[in-house]
Amino acid sequence: MALITYFVCGAFAAFYFMARRRIVKRLRELDPLVVDAVLTYPSVVSRIEAPQLAALLCVSGIGSIALLLFYAPIHQTQKALYAYLVMGSPYIVLFAMALFTAIEERERPT
Repeated sequence: MALITYFVCGAFAAFYFMARRRIVKRLRELDPLVVDAVLTYPSVVSRIEAPQLAALLCVSGIGSIALLLFYAPIHQTQKALYAYLVMGSPYIVLFAMALFTAIEERERPT
């Protein structure tokens, strides 16, 4: 049950992040000045930076460690890595999207 919850939470977070990207992109097309004003508060959730990326890596890493510990006693490390790729796929996608967004936001002229 815990692994299912881990996967579902990651999937919901990835869907939320995709919606966030789509909304911000659409608003930037309509009126960039309003979007910049709206996104300045609260800036912690509106900008993707190192703390958010580190948090995503930690959550993803904890899941991989849990799966490795689950499979390690029966000496199936390779199976643990494959299981993590499946169960951790939402977090891998989420981290990739966040990294891409952070790079995109850095390159955007202010």
